[in-house]
Amino acid sequence: MEPGTTIRNQAVDVVTMWFRGLPFRERLDDPRFLPTPFEFPEKAQKASAPTVCYLARRDRRKRPELFLDLARQFPQVHFIAVGVSRDKAWDAALRKK
Repeated sequence: MEPGTTIRNQAVDVVTMWFRGLPFRERLDDPRFLPTPFEFPEKAQKASAPTVCYLARRDRRKRPELFLDLARQFPQVHFIAVGVSRDKAWDAALRKK
C-alpha cells in the first residue's frame, strides 16, 4: 500500500476502475459481483465463540440499545458495535452501557 492511502480508498479505486471499463448498456443489463481488493485465505478458521456485529449510525431509530441488551444477555458471544450517533449526548450515554 502506498503511504497515505487507506484500504477504503483502494477499494473505491478498484471498483471505480472496474465499473468505468464496462459499456453503459452492460452496466444495466449484466449485474456482477464487484472485484475485491482484499485477499482472503483459502481456508478460514472457525472462532471459538460467535461474533455479532452492529455496523451503523447509533441513531435512536436504529435502536442500538437492543444490541447492547443482547450483549448483556449473552456474555459467551463476542459483540462488536461500530458507529457514532448524530446526538453526541445520547451516543455518550450508550457508550457507558
